[in-house]
Amino acid sequence: MVKPLRGTRQAVLAGRVLGNPVEGKPGLRFVRVFGQKRTSAVKTDANPSARFADWVQSGLLRIPSASVRKVTIQSYSIEERTGRLANLDSVALTRESDQWKLAGAEKLNTAAVQSMAAALDNLKVIDVRPKPPGRAMDLRSGKLELLLETAVSLRQKGRFLTPNGRLLANPPTAWFMCCVPAKL
Repeated sequence: MVKPLRGTRQAVLAGRVLGNPVEGKPGLRFVRVFGQKRTSAVKTDANPSARFADWVQSGLLRIPSASVRKVTIQSYSIEERTGRLANLDSVALTRESDQWKLAGAEKLNTAAVQSMAAALDNLKVIDVRPKPPGRAMDLRSGKLELLLETAVSLRQKGRFLTPNGRLLANPPTAWFMCCVPAKL
């Protein structure tokens, strides 16, 4: 069932369903009020799209690569039975005056670091999935309970919760922190 588009205070922002064009009548589309069966034809030049890319800002971080000043890369492995992190290592790369630096390193593959910063700039949202039932309400209320079913669902998707509450990928993927100047 199609639901009306609602705003932040649950006010109905759009209460009509715009349907297919009327055959043989250019410029007319079927329309109906939410919850009603009766349809009408209206004159409109609207051309709605159901494509994901037409409705979502796909640029995930929207950070120009030139603005990235610090990148922290963490590598680790997870002992799944105990939930403990092993082989934890953290590396911080910093950029000063357009030169990337790694503390204690004599040489740094700057082309690889610049490529990584450019990849941050190009991260895209390609799909979304609905939240589990009740999760949206929990997030709005600020009272988020971690249920066993949530932990199991995360594990099935390759995510792992550590005993101290960190959410990590297993096996590790590109999990890193990126710092940019406050003024963007």
